[in-house]
Amino acid sequence: MNRKSYIYRSFFLSVVLCVVQGILTFAAETFGALDLLFSIIAFVLGIFQLAANIMMGVRRLHDLDKCGWWMLLLIVPLVNLFFCLYLLFFKGTEGPNEYGDDPLQQ
Repeated sequence: MNRKSYIYRSFFLSVVLCVVQGILTFAAETFGALDLLFSIIAFVLGIFQLAANIMMGVRRLHDLDKCGWWMLLLIVPLVNLFFCLYLLFFKGTEGPNEYGDDPLQQ
């Protein structure tokens, strides 16, 4: 996944899920009896967002010719900030690499 695609998809996913979770929070405050249901739905959406971000990060790392295990750097404080900047701004390898063809050449 190239930089442009990674940024657009991450931004779109974050905006959509934040809007949905905002609606769920508003609904939970409005309908107090369904608070547990809305909390469960918000939790499931959070898990979905985490899984989607990990998958996009692994695809981005493959474009950079790195293995997906590098995503574990997100757990390390302060290192995760520089790692996110690396994912956002560093250009992927030109031409095919170990993980497949160059997405910009297709």
